[in-house]
Amino acid sequence: MKITPEQAADVNMMLATFKSFEEQLYNLKGLHGHMTKKYFNELLRVAQRYEKAVKKSEEAVNDTVLDILYNAITEAIYYVRTEATKNYEGTNNGEGHNRPIPSEGDKPKE
Repeated sequence: MKITPEQAADVNMMLATFKSFEEQLYNLKGLHGHMTKKYFNELLRVAQRYEKAVKKSEEAVNDTVLDILYNAITEAIYYVRTEATKNYEGTNNGEGHNRPIPSEGDKPKE
């Protein structure tokens, strides 16, 4: 099946998001009790099987584009995580704090 460039971009974006999701799951490894850990491991296995199936069946997957998208998504997630952690630490267990999420212009220069 021939797909459009927009569809190819969507496939790569979905896979990059999935890879980043998988990394976030690994960050939580060991945090949960027995039953939650079971669900966690099941979710991780399903994510890995899904990624493998899509990569095998889709001609649209471009590893270079996938890596670029994955890095951008993951970088954004970690930036927001850092800001959320700062906001959480500055409150009474995260309650009652309404600091706005910084805009792109507020992001520190690298």
